[in-house]
Amino acid sequence: MVTEVYGKERARSIIRSGLFILIGLAVYTLLAISLPPAGRFAATNPAYQQVFSKSLRIMVASLAAFFLAERFDVYVFSKIREKLGRKRL
Repeated sequence: MVTEVYGKERARSIIRSGLFILIGLAVYTLLAISLPPAGRFAATNPAYQQVFSKSLRIMVASLAAFFLAERFDVYVFSKIREKLGRKRL
């Protein structure tokens, strides 16, 4: 929809923004895992690390899937638009 209304470059800009947000979230999660726990949470730290280390892997996989799918979507949509013209799409 963004490609249709604003063009290919605007859609790529939005994809880059989403990608940077996901990268920031992954870095924040990595930071949260690597910092030492507070004294009252020391007993539950292994469970915390186990849960968040798995979510970090999910975020990296999500990042790759998001990037590839969105780039492919913009590319295909642009090609369809070129072939059919603006009015038929």
